[in-house]
Amino acid sequence: MTAALEPAPSSRPPTIAPLEGAPDFRVEAPSDRAAVSTLGVRVVISVTNFTLDLENYGRDPIPGHGHLHYYIDGLFAGTAWTEAFSIGPFTLGSHRIDVGLRNNDHTFLDPDVSRSFSVVAVEPAIGVNASAPSVKEREPLVISWSVTGFVLDAPGIGNAPEQGRGHVHVDVDGSNYAAIAADSITITDLPKGNHTIRVSLHNNDHTPLSPDVADAVVVEITPGPPRTEAPLDLSVAYGTAAAILMGTVAIVAFALRRKRRGGGAGQR
Repeated sequence: MTAALEPAPSSRPPTIAPLEGAPDFRVEAPSDRAAVSTLGVRVVISVTNFTLDLENYGRDPIPGHGHLHYYIDGLFAGTAWTEAFSIGPFTLGSHRIDVGLRNNDHTFLDPDVSRSFSVVAVEPAIGVNASAPSVKEREPLVISWSVTGFVLDAPGIGNAPEQGRGHVHVDVDGSNYAAIAADSITITDLPKGNHTIRVSLHNNDHTPLSPDVADAVVVEITPGPPRTEAPLDLSVAYGTAAAILMGTVAIVAFALRRKRRGGGAGQR
């Protein structure tokens, strides 16, 4: 990686009053010696007795306020004022990451508060498998895949890209079928014939990785059993017809009675 330019500390001597509790932080992720993507990794820390302060970044020191400086293999990699920060890319292999608390003006705390850990960078890769090479129409076909060197991140789908994180696009015969952050998908609606199912890694914003990282499998859909219609329940049909007939007879009888009564009244 190319080293970034680290902000220079202020020439003013810091005047920082002692705090009741010593500032500190803990690295929550990744764990030491974890496998991460060569594209980059999200580092998550939790700070105590210290405020990550964007508003006063680069200004005069305030007790218990400041930000973080990150280094990869001793080279400055960036500053952060949030507890989650993505750094990278990496070359293949092991790398040391250093993280340290800094005052607003980029000076070290006294005493220094820093942590170091290692990661092992691997290239993004995906391998796909089908639950069977051939299934009948309308039977479930499970397509699964294994991913290394990349984090599948469901909440990130549609958001801004983040190094080493994203999701999978599933294409069937060259057309997009789904975009998901899972390790499998069940398909039941393919027509008869051979179908190519391709899975590829994509960034949060749906752009493909560069170079492309993908794998494909061909499956066959064979004719399934004929669809069967539900048998007609004749008892329901007969019952409905009888009810309609009885209602019609009742209406006719009522009409005849009224007519007779009307005719008798006219004769009197």
